[in-house]
Amino acid sequence: MNAYTQLKRNICNIIRDDGQKSLANRIFSNTITALIIINITMVLLELAGDFSAETISIFYYAEAVAVIIFTLEYLLRLWTADLLYPGVSKTKARCRYIFSPMSLIDLVAIVPFYMAFIPFNTAVIRILRLLRLLRIFKMSRYSEAKTSEKILASINEAIIITDAESNLLSANNAAQDLFPALKDTKKYTHLGQAENFPAELLDFDGNLESYKFSLSEDTFYSADISRLYDREKLLRFIIIIHDITASVLLERAEKERIKNLFGRFVAADVVDEMIAGNISVDLGGVLKEVTLLFVDIRGFTAFSEANPPEKVVEMVNRYLNLTSRSIQEFGGTIDKYIGDATMAVFNAPNDLENHSLCAVKAAWAMKQGSITLKEEILRDFGVDLQFGIGINCGEAIVGNMGSDFRMDYTVIGDTVNTAARLESNAGKGQIIISEAVYKLVCDDILAEDRGILTVKNKKDGIHVYEVVGLKNG
Repeated sequence: MNAYTQLKRNICNIIRDDGQKSLANRIFSNTITALIIINITMVLLELAGDFSAETISIFYYAEAVAVIIFTLEYLLRLWTADLLYPGVSKTKARCRYIFSPMSLIDLVAIVPFYMAFIPFNTAVIRILRLLRLLRIFKMSRYSEAKTSEKILASINEAIIITDAESNLLSANNAAQDLFPALKDTKKYTHLGQAENFPAELLDFDGNLESYKFSLSEDTFYSADISRLYDREKLLRFIIIIHDITASVLLERAEKERIKNLFGRFVAADVVDEMIAGNISVDLGGVLKEVTLLFVDIRGFTAFSEANPPEKVVEMVNRYLNLTSRSIQEFGGTIDKYIGDATMAVFNAPNDLENHSLCAVKAAWAMKQGSITLKEEILRDFGVDLQFGIGINCGEAIVGNMGSDFRMDYTVIGDTVNTAARLESNAGKGQIIISEAVYKLVCDDILAEDRGILTVKNKKDGIHVYEVVGLKNG
Protein backbone atom coordinates (compact mmCIF):
# COMPACT_ATOMS: atom_id res chain seq x y z
CA MET A 1 0.00 0.00 0.00
CA ASN A 2 1.57 3.26 -1.08
CA ALA A 3 1.65 6.44 1.02
CA TYR A 4 -1.17 8.12 -0.97
CA THR A 5 -3.53 5.21 -0.42
CA GLN A 6 -2.57 4.99 3.25
CA LEU A 7 -3.26 8.75 3.76
CA LYS A 8 -6.60 8.43 2.02
CA ARG A 9 -7.58 5.45 4.18
CA ASN A 10 -6.55 7.26 7.37
CA ILE A 11 -8.65 10.31 6.45
CA CYS A 12 -11.60 8.06 5.62
CA ASN A 13 -11.35 6.39 9.02
CA ILE A 14 -11.40 9.82 10.69
CA ILE A 15 -14.38 11.30 8.86
CA ARG A 16 -16.54 8.23 8.27
CA ASP A 17 -19.79 8.22 10.19
CA ASP A 18 -19.40 4.87 11.96
CA GLY A 19 -21.30 5.79 15.10
CA GLN A 20 -18.15 5.93 17.26
CA LYS A 21 -18.35 9.73 17.63
CA SER A 22 -14.73 10.45 16.79
CA LEU A 23 -13.24 13.90 17.28
CA ALA A 24 -13.75 14.73 13.60
CA ASN A 25 -17.34 13.60 13.70
CA ARG A 26 -18.02 15.70 16.79
CA ILE A 27 -16.42 18.76 15.13
CA PHE A 28 -18.45 18.32 11.95
CA SER A 29 -21.73 17.63 13.73
CA ASN A 30 -21.19 20.64 16.00
CA THR A 31 -20.35 22.77 12.96
CA ILE A 32 -23.60 21.97 11.19
CA THR A 33 -25.50 22.54 14.44
CA ALA A 34 -23.81 25.93 14.80
CA LEU A 35 -24.59 26.80 11.18
CA ILE A 36 -28.26 25.99 11.67
CA ILE A 37 -28.41 27.99 14.91
CA ILE A 38 -26.67 30.96 13.23
CA ASN A 39 -29.14 31.05 10.34
CA ILE A 40 -32.19 30.62 12.58
CA THR A 41 -30.95 33.38 14.89
CA MET A 42 -30.32 35.70 11.92
CA VAL A 43 -33.85 35.13 10.66
CA LEU A 44 -35.38 35.77 14.08
CA LEU A 45 -33.35 38.96 14.63
CA GLU A 46 -34.24 40.16 11.15
CA LEU A 47 -37.94 39.61 11.82
CA ALA A 48 -37.65 41.36 15.20
CA GLY A 49 -36.02 44.36 13.55
CA ASP A 50 -33.12 44.46 16.02
CA PHE A 51 -30.24 43.84 13.61
CA SER A 52 -27.32 46.21 14.18
CA ALA A 53 -24.23 46.58 11.99
CA GLU A 54 -22.09 44.90 14.67
CA THR A 55 -24.48 41.95 14.95
CA ILE A 56 -24.64 41.35 11.21
CA SER A 57 -20.83 41.39 10.98
CA ILE A 58 -20.42 38.85 13.80
CA PHE A 59 -22.99 36.45 12.37
CA TYR A 60 -21.61 36.58 8.84
CA TYR A 61 -18.09 35.93 10.05
CA ALA A 62 -19.33 32.99 12.13
CA GLU A 63 -21.30 31.70 9.16
CA ALA A 64 -18.23 31.96 6.94
CA VAL A 65 -16.05 29.98 9.36
CA ALA A 66 -18.70 27.29 9.70
CA VAL A 67 -19.15 26.99 5.93
CA ILE A 68 -15.39 26.71 5.35
CA ILE A 69 -15.17 23.83 7.87
CA PHE A 70 -18.23 22.21 6.36
CA THR A 71 -16.84 22.60 2.83
CA LEU A 72 -13.60 20.94 3.89
CA GLU A 73 -15.55 17.99 5.29
CA TYR A 74 -17.65 17.75 2.12
CA LEU A 75 -14.59 17.69 -0.14
CA LEU A 76 -12.84 15.06 2.03
CA ARG A 77 -15.94 12.82 1.98
CA LEU A 78 -16.15 13.21 -1.79
CA TRP A 79 -12.46 12.34 -2.14
CA THR A 80 -12.76 9.21 -0.01
CA ALA A 81 -16.17 8.11 -1.40
CA ASP A 82 -14.70 4.97 -3.04
CA LEU A 83 -13.59 3.81 0.42
CA LEU A 84 -16.96 4.69 1.98
CA TYR A 85 -18.70 2.60 -0.69
CA PRO A 86 -16.39 -0.38 -1.36
CA GLY A 87 -16.97 -2.64 -4.36
CA VAL A 88 -17.91 0.14 -6.84
CA SER A 89 -15.86 2.37 -9.06
CA LYS A 90 -14.67 5.75 -7.92
CA THR A 91 -17.10 7.56 -10.20
CA LYS A 92 -20.12 5.58 -9.04
CA ALA A 93 -19.07 5.90 -5.40
CA ARG A 94 -18.79 9.68 -5.66
CA CYS A 95 -22.11 9.96 -7.51
CA ARG A 96 -23.72 7.81 -4.83
CA TYR A 97 -22.32 10.15 -2.14
CA ILE A 98 -23.37 13.33 -3.96
CA PHE A 99 -26.99 12.13 -4.14
CA SER A 100 -27.05 10.66 -0.65
CA PRO A 101 -29.23 12.34 2.06
CA MET A 102 -26.11 13.34 3.99
CA SER A 103 -24.60 15.03 0.95
CA LEU A 104 -27.83 16.87 0.16
CA ILE A 105 -27.88 18.24 3.72
CA ASP A 106 -24.32 19.47 3.21
CA LEU A 107 -25.25 21.16 -0.05
CA VAL A 108 -28.30 22.86 1.48
CA ALA A 109 -26.02 24.25 4.17
CA ILE A 110 -23.18 25.59 2.03
CA VAL A 111 -24.49 26.30 -1.51
CA PRO A 112 -26.62 29.38 -0.57
CA PHE A 113 -23.58 30.93 1.06
CA TYR A 114 -21.45 30.56 -2.07
CA MET A 115 -24.28 31.57 -4.38
CA ALA A 116 -24.31 35.00 -2.69
CA PHE A 117 -20.69 35.74 -3.61
CA ILE A 118 -19.77 33.74 -6.73
CA PRO A 119 -20.84 35.65 -9.88
CA PHE A 120 -22.35 32.82 -11.92
CA ASN A 121 -24.10 33.80 -15.13
CA THR A 122 -27.42 32.11 -14.53
CA ALA A 123 -30.33 34.42 -13.80
CA VAL A 124 -31.32 32.49 -10.69
CA ILE A 125 -27.87 32.76 -9.15
CA ARG A 126 -27.70 36.45 -9.99
CA ILE A 127 -31.08 37.10 -8.36
CA LEU A 128 -30.13 35.11 -5.24
CA ARG A 129 -26.82 36.93 -5.01
CA LEU A 130 -28.53 40.31 -5.48
CA LEU A 131 -31.16 39.54 -2.83
CA ARG A 132 -28.49 38.52 -0.35
CA LEU A 133 -26.45 41.69 -0.98
CA LEU A 134 -29.59 43.83 -0.74
CA ARG A 135 -30.42 42.20 2.56
CA ILE A 136 -26.97 43.04 3.89
CA PHE A 137 -27.29 46.65 2.64
CA LYS A 138 -30.82 47.01 4.00
CA MET A 139 -29.86 45.66 7.41
CA SER A 140 -26.84 47.99 7.57
CA ARG A 141 -28.93 51.03 6.66
CA TYR A 142 -31.61 50.00 9.12
CA SER A 143 -28.98 49.64 11.82
CA GLU A 144 -27.54 53.09 11.02
CA ALA A 145 -31.01 54.65 11.14
CA LYS A 146 -31.81 52.98 14.45
CA THR A 147 -28.45 54.09 15.86
CA SER A 148 -29.04 57.70 14.70
CA GLU A 149 -32.50 57.70 16.28
CA LYS A 150 -31.10 56.42 19.58
CA ILE A 151 -28.37 59.09 19.54
CA LEU A 152 -30.88 61.88 18.83
CA ALA A 153 -33.21 60.60 21.54
CA SER A 154 -30.40 60.67 24.11
CA ILE A 155 -29.44 64.32 23.46
CA ASN A 156 -30.83 66.84 25.95
CA GLU A 157 -31.06 69.69 23.44
CA ALA A 158 -34.12 69.79 21.22
CA ILE A 159 -33.19 68.79 17.65
CA ILE A 160 -35.52 69.22 14.68
CA ILE A 161 -34.59 68.13 11.14
CA THR A 162 -36.51 69.36 8.10
CA ASP A 163 -36.13 69.18 4.37
CA ALA A 164 -35.36 72.20 2.19
CA GLU A 165 -39.05 73.25 2.25
CA SER A 166 -39.24 73.22 6.08
CA ASN A 167 -41.22 69.98 6.14
CA LEU A 168 -40.64 67.90 9.26
CA LEU A 169 -38.37 64.86 8.91
CA SER A 170 -37.64 64.09 12.55
CA ALA A 171 -37.77 65.58 16.05
CA ASN A 172 -36.15 64.02 19.10
CA ASN A 173 -37.81 63.56 22.49
CA ALA A 174 -36.56 66.91 23.81
CA ALA A 175 -38.06 68.73 20.81
CA GLN A 176 -41.39 66.96 21.28
CA ASP A 177 -41.42 67.90 24.96
CA LEU A 178 -40.71 71.53 24.07
CA PHE A 179 -43.30 71.63 21.27
CA PRO A 180 -45.94 68.98 22.14
CA ALA A 181 -47.64 69.56 18.79
CA LEU A 182 -44.68 67.81 17.09
CA LYS A 183 -45.74 64.52 18.70
CA ASP A 184 -48.86 64.51 16.56
CA THR A 185 -47.23 66.10 13.50
CA LYS A 186 -46.83 63.62 10.69
CA LYS A 187 -43.64 63.30 8.72
CA TYR A 188 -43.28 65.69 5.77
CA THR A 189 -45.75 68.11 7.37
CA HIS A 190 -44.72 71.78 7.22
CA LEU A 191 -43.50 73.07 10.58
CA GLY A 192 -45.78 76.07 10.24
CA GLN A 193 -48.69 73.77 11.05
CA ALA A 194 -47.21 72.84 14.43
CA GLU A 195 -48.90 74.74 17.25
CA ASN A 196 -46.84 77.43 19.05
CA PHE A 197 -43.82 76.86 16.82
CA PRO A 198 -41.87 80.18 16.51
CA ALA A 199 -42.58 81.70 13.11
CA GLU A 200 -39.09 83.24 13.00
CA LEU A 201 -37.54 79.78 12.84
CA LEU A 202 -39.39 79.11 9.60
CA ASP A 203 -37.55 81.91 7.78
CA PHE A 204 -34.96 79.52 6.42
CA ASP A 205 -34.59 81.32 3.11
CA GLY A 206 -33.02 84.28 4.88
CA ASN A 207 -29.66 84.49 6.60
CA LEU A 208 -31.00 83.44 9.99
CA GLU A 209 -28.28 81.49 11.79
CA SER A 210 -29.26 81.98 15.42
CA TYR A 211 -32.42 83.20 17.11
CA LYS A 212 -33.48 83.75 20.71
CA PHE A 213 -37.10 83.33 21.71
CA SER A 214 -39.31 82.81 24.74
CA LEU A 215 -42.27 80.49 25.20
CA SER A 216 -43.32 82.10 28.49
CA GLU A 217 -42.26 84.85 30.87
CA ASP A 218 -39.80 82.56 32.64
CA THR A 219 -38.42 80.35 29.84
CA PHE A 220 -35.87 81.41 27.24
CA TYR A 221 -34.31 79.50 24.37
CA SER A 222 -31.66 79.92 21.70
CA ALA A 223 -31.95 78.18 18.33
CA ASP A 224 -28.98 77.48 16.05
CA ILE A 225 -29.82 76.69 12.44
CA SER A 226 -27.46 74.67 10.24
CA ARG A 227 -27.82 73.90 6.54
CA LEU A 228 -26.74 70.68 4.79
CA TYR A 229 -25.86 70.84 1.10
CA ASP A 230 -25.13 68.32 -1.62
CA ARG A 231 -22.76 70.36 -3.72
CA GLU A 232 -24.87 73.51 -4.16
CA LYS A 233 -28.28 71.95 -3.56
CA LEU A 234 -29.85 72.53 -0.15
CA LEU A 235 -30.98 69.25 1.41
CA ARG A 236 -31.67 69.67 5.12
CA PHE A 237 -32.14 72.17 7.90
CA ILE A 238 -31.04 71.14 11.38
CA ILE A 239 -32.43 73.23 14.24
CA ILE A 240 -30.74 72.78 17.61
CA ILE A 241 -32.54 74.51 20.48
CA HIS A 242 -30.75 75.26 23.75
CA ASP A 243 -32.43 76.14 27.03
CA ILE A 244 -30.80 79.42 28.11
CA THR A 245 -33.28 80.26 30.87
CA ALA A 246 -30.69 79.99 33.64
CA SER A 247 -28.15 82.21 31.87
CA VAL A 248 -30.77 84.83 30.93
CA LEU A 249 -32.11 85.06 34.47
CA LEU A 250 -28.57 85.24 35.82
CA GLU A 251 -27.72 87.99 33.35
CA ARG A 252 -30.84 89.92 34.34
CA ALA A 253 -29.95 89.63 38.00
CA GLU A 254 -26.41 90.82 37.29
CA LYS A 255 -27.67 93.83 35.32
CA GLU A 256 -30.04 94.73 38.11
CA ARG A 257 -27.21 94.43 40.61
CA ILE A 258 -25.03 96.75 38.51
CA LYS A 259 -27.85 99.28 38.24
CA ASN A 260 -28.47 99.22 41.96
CA LEU A 261 -24.76 99.51 42.66
CA PHE A 262 -23.83 102.30 40.24
CA GLY A 263 -27.17 103.98 39.57
CA ARG A 264 -26.81 106.30 42.56
CA PHE A 265 -23.33 107.40 41.52
CA VAL A 266 -23.42 107.33 37.69
CA ALA A 267 -26.12 108.63 35.35
CA ALA A 268 -28.75 106.00 34.58
CA ASP A 269 -28.18 106.39 30.83
CA VAL A 270 -24.49 105.69 31.30
CA VAL A 271 -25.22 102.56 33.34
CA ASP A 272 -27.65 101.29 30.67
CA GLU A 273 -25.13 101.88 27.91
CA MET A 274 -22.40 100.14 29.90
CA ILE A 275 -24.62 97.10 30.47
CA ALA A 276 -25.54 97.03 26.78
CA GLY A 277 -21.85 97.10 25.90
CA ASN A 278 -22.08 100.39 24.00
CA ILE A 279 -19.66 102.12 26.37
CA SER A 280 -16.22 100.70 26.91
CA VAL A 281 -15.08 100.21 30.48
CA ASP A 282 -11.53 101.08 29.45
CA LEU A 283 -9.92 104.50 29.50
CA GLY A 284 -10.38 106.54 26.34
CA GLY A 285 -12.89 108.66 24.48
CA VAL A 286 -14.37 109.69 21.14
CA LEU A 287 -14.97 113.06 19.52
CA LYS A 288 -18.67 113.87 19.40
CA GLU A 289 -21.02 116.81 18.87
CA VAL A 290 -22.64 117.62 22.23
CA THR A 291 -24.37 120.39 24.17
CA LEU A 292 -23.11 121.28 27.65
CA LEU A 293 -25.18 122.86 30.41
CA PHE A 294 -23.76 124.29 33.66
CA VAL A 295 -26.00 125.57 36.44
CA ASP A 296 -24.88 127.15 39.72
CA ILE A 297 -26.59 128.76 42.73
CA ARG A 298 -26.01 132.51 43.03
CA GLY A 299 -25.26 133.68 46.59
CA PHE A 300 -24.39 130.19 47.81
CA THR A 301 -20.96 131.11 49.23
CA ALA A 302 -22.38 133.73 51.59
CA PHE A 303 -25.18 131.40 52.66
CA SER A 304 -22.80 128.51 53.40
CA GLU A 305 -20.58 130.74 55.53
CA ALA A 306 -23.54 131.98 57.60
CA ASN A 307 -25.30 128.66 58.24
CA PRO A 308 -24.44 125.32 59.83
CA PRO A 309 -23.52 122.43 57.47
CA GLU A 310 -26.82 120.63 58.07
CA LYS A 311 -28.83 123.58 56.69
CA VAL A 312 -26.41 124.05 53.79
CA VAL A 313 -26.71 120.40 52.74
CA GLU A 314 -30.51 120.47 53.02
CA MET A 315 -30.80 123.57 50.87
CA VAL A 316 -28.30 122.34 48.25
CA ASN A 317 -30.10 119.00 47.92
CA ARG A 318 -33.39 120.82 47.19
CA TYR A 319 -31.77 122.74 44.35
CA LEU A 320 -29.89 119.72 42.97
CA ASN A 321 -33.10 117.71 43.00
CA LEU A 322 -34.74 120.36 40.79
CA THR A 323 -31.80 120.60 38.37
CA SER A 324 -31.45 116.81 38.11
CA ARG A 325 -35.13 116.21 37.36
CA SER A 326 -35.16 118.93 34.69
CA ILE A 327 -32.08 117.52 32.97
CA GLN A 328 -33.40 113.97 32.89
CA GLU A 329 -36.85 115.11 31.74
CA PHE A 330 -35.34 116.37 28.47
CA GLY A 331 -32.95 113.52 27.81
CA GLY A 332 -29.77 114.94 29.29
CA THR A 333 -27.14 113.06 31.29
CA ILE A 334 -25.89 114.37 34.60
CA ASP A 335 -22.13 114.39 34.29
CA LYS A 336 -21.30 115.45 37.84
CA TYR A 337 -22.13 117.67 40.80
CA ILE A 338 -19.48 120.25 41.61
CA GLY A 339 -20.41 121.57 45.04
CA ASP A 340 -23.60 123.56 44.45
CA ALA A 341 -23.19 123.35 40.65
CA THR A 342 -24.44 120.73 38.20
CA MET A 343 -22.80 119.76 34.89
CA ALA A 344 -24.94 118.04 32.26
CA VAL A 345 -24.32 116.79 28.73
CA PHE A 346 -26.88 116.31 25.97
CA ASN A 347 -26.32 113.83 23.08
CA ALA A 348 -24.02 111.57 25.08
CA PRO A 349 -23.93 108.72 25.72
CA ASN A 350 -27.28 108.36 23.92
CA ASP A 351 -27.87 110.18 20.65
CA LEU A 352 -30.48 112.91 21.10
CA GLU A 353 -32.25 114.73 18.31
CA ASN A 354 -32.16 118.55 18.66
CA HIS A 355 -29.93 118.19 21.71
CA SER A 356 -29.24 121.93 21.95
CA LEU A 357 -32.97 122.70 22.11
CA CYS A 358 -33.40 119.98 24.74
CA ALA A 359 -30.70 121.63 26.85
CA VAL A 360 -32.41 125.03 26.58
CA LYS A 361 -35.77 123.52 27.53
CA ALA A 362 -34.17 121.83 30.55
CA ALA A 363 -32.71 125.19 31.61
CA TRP A 364 -36.09 126.89 31.21
CA ALA A 365 -37.72 124.14 33.31
CA MET A 366 -35.16 124.86 36.05
CA LYS A 367 -35.96 128.57 35.93
CA GLN A 368 -39.70 127.96 36.12
CA GLY A 369 -39.28 125.43 38.93
CA SER A 370 -37.04 127.76 40.88
CA ILE A 371 -39.88 130.29 41.30
CA THR A 372 -41.65 128.04 43.80
CA LEU A 373 -38.37 126.77 45.25
CA LYS A 374 -37.15 130.34 45.77
CA GLU A 375 -40.19 131.09 47.93
CA GLU A 376 -39.66 127.90 49.98
CA ILE A 377 -35.96 128.69 50.56
CA LEU A 378 -36.80 132.25 51.53
CA ARG A 379 -39.40 131.00 54.00
CA ASP A 380 -37.28 128.20 55.50
CA PHE A 381 -33.81 129.80 55.42
CA GLY A 382 -34.45 133.53 55.05
CA VAL A 383 -32.24 133.97 51.97
CA ASP A 384 -32.91 134.81 48.32
CA LEU A 385 -31.07 132.28 46.12
CA GLN A 386 -31.40 131.83 42.35
CA PHE A 387 -29.79 129.95 39.47
CA GLY A 388 -27.26 131.09 36.89
CA ILE A 389 -27.11 128.88 33.76
CA GLY A 390 -24.68 128.67 30.82
CA ILE A 391 -25.12 126.56 27.65
CA ASN A 392 -22.71 125.89 24.78
CA CYS A 393 -22.47 123.31 21.97
CA GLY A 394 -19.73 121.89 19.78
CA GLU A 395 -17.33 118.98 19.52
CA ALA A 396 -15.89 117.48 22.68
CA ILE A 397 -14.17 114.30 23.77
CA VAL A 398 -16.60 111.89 25.45
CA GLY A 399 -15.46 108.80 27.34
CA ASN A 400 -13.80 107.35 30.42
CA MET A 401 -11.25 109.70 31.96
CA GLY A 402 -9.05 109.11 34.97
CA SER A 403 -6.60 106.47 36.09
CA ASP A 404 -6.41 102.68 35.96
CA PHE A 405 -8.06 102.40 39.39
CA ARG A 406 -10.45 105.39 39.34
CA MET A 407 -12.26 106.78 36.31
CA ASP A 408 -15.30 108.86 35.39
CA TYR A 409 -17.45 108.92 32.28
CA THR A 410 -17.27 112.59 31.37
CA VAL A 411 -16.77 115.21 28.65
CA ILE A 412 -13.68 117.39 28.16
CA GLY A 413 -12.59 120.03 25.69
CA ASP A 414 -12.90 123.72 24.84
CA THR A 415 -16.66 123.36 24.34
CA VAL A 416 -16.97 122.33 27.98
CA ASN A 417 -14.75 125.13 29.22
CA THR A 418 -16.75 127.73 27.29
CA ALA A 419 -20.05 126.48 28.75
CA ALA A 420 -18.54 126.81 32.24
CA ARG A 421 -17.41 130.41 31.46
CA LEU A 422 -20.91 131.33 30.29
CA GLU A 423 -22.43 129.98 33.51
CA SER A 424 -19.96 131.91 35.69
CA ASN A 425 -20.92 135.14 33.88
CA ALA A 426 -24.67 134.57 34.14
CA GLY A 427 -26.53 136.69 36.67
CA LYS A 428 -29.29 135.62 39.04
CA GLY A 429 -32.04 133.89 37.08
CA GLN A 430 -30.22 134.27 33.74
CA ILE A 431 -29.87 131.59 31.05
CA ILE A 432 -26.91 132.54 28.85
CA ILE A 433 -26.32 130.65 25.57
CA SER A 434 -23.56 130.94 22.99
CA GLU A 435 -24.12 132.07 19.41
CA ALA A 436 -23.58 128.46 18.24
CA VAL A 437 -26.52 127.34 20.37
CA TYR A 438 -28.66 130.32 19.38
CA LYS A 439 -28.34 129.51 15.66
CA LEU A 440 -29.70 126.01 16.31
CA VAL A 441 -32.64 127.01 18.54
CA CYS A 442 -33.57 130.56 17.47
CA ASP A 443 -36.80 129.40 15.79
CA ASP A 444 -38.07 127.87 19.02
CA ILE A 445 -37.03 130.36 21.72
CA LEU A 446 -37.33 133.99 22.73
CA ALA A 447 -33.90 135.49 23.32
CA GLU A 448 -32.20 138.86 23.76
CA ASP A 449 -28.81 139.70 22.28
CA ARG A 450 -26.29 140.41 25.05
CA GLY A 451 -23.41 141.26 22.72
CA ILE A 452 -19.82 140.12 23.00
CA LEU A 453 -18.74 138.56 26.27
CA THR A 454 -15.07 138.59 27.19
CA VAL A 455 -14.07 135.51 29.14
CA LYS A 456 -10.90 134.32 30.80
CA ASN A 457 -8.37 132.45 28.66
CA LYS A 458 -10.22 133.36 25.46
CA LYS A 459 -8.47 135.59 22.93
CA ASP A 460 -11.71 136.50 21.14
CA GLY A 461 -14.96 137.35 22.86
CA ILE A 462 -18.08 135.19 22.68
CA HIS A 463 -21.33 136.46 21.22
CA VAL A 464 -24.02 135.51 23.73
CA TYR A 465 -27.79 135.62 24.11
CA GLU A 466 -30.11 135.44 27.09
CA VAL A 467 -33.11 133.10 26.89
CA VAL A 468 -36.26 134.90 28.07
CA GLY A 469 -38.88 132.37 26.97
CA LEU A 470 -40.00 129.55 24.69
CA LYS A 471 -42.15 130.22 21.64
CA ASN A 472 -44.24 127.11 22.27
CA GLY A 473 -44.72 127.37 25.99
